[in-house]
Amino acid sequence: MNYGDYKYTEDSLSLRLGRHYGIKRGLDCGPNIIMSQYKADGEWVIAKIMQDKHKMYCSFEYEADFLYITKDRYLYEVEIKLSIADFRADQQKTLYHNFPDVRGFYYCMPMELYAKHKEEVLRVCKEKDAGLIVESNEFKVIKKAPQRKSVEPLTDSRYLHYIRLFAKKWVRRREGK
Repeated sequence: MNYGDYKYTEDSLSLRLGRHYGIKRGLDCGPNIIMSQYKADGEWVIAKIMQDKHKMYCSFEYEADFLYITKDRYLYEVEIKLSIADFRADQQKTLYHNFPDVRGFYYCMPMELYAKHKEEVLRVCKEKDAGLIVESNEFKVIKKAPQRKSVEPLTDSRYLHYIRLFAKKWVRRREGK
């Protein structure tokens, strides 16, 4: 999708997110991570039906466009949107961005897309308990993601699970796979 003089793709935006969170902020991060069950601390961590202030967690896997882990070991998800049609289609999904390890969820989009559809984007972010990051030469948080208070910091084994996934994704990207 073209905005101004720059052509955005999901890959170009996730690489820029990687530079921002991984290099500039020094956080562990990775693109295109399948959110699915895995074994940690002797038990299976799985996206299953759970209550969190009357919100239901998913029961199937999905792909997170971008994940990062804070210094306090909280996991955050970022969903990249390059068009209003893609943003609207995301609202129709029955499976939403709510894996049990995720403390907060953000949409990320080019500033021009946000500016053109500001009211709709902010309304959806409020309805979906999502934060908003926009990109225009640098990343700017427009709306901070509400924190899912019931989500605890990642344990050592859960942290290592995500670090391994991040490393595999960045290496495969670099190798062009």
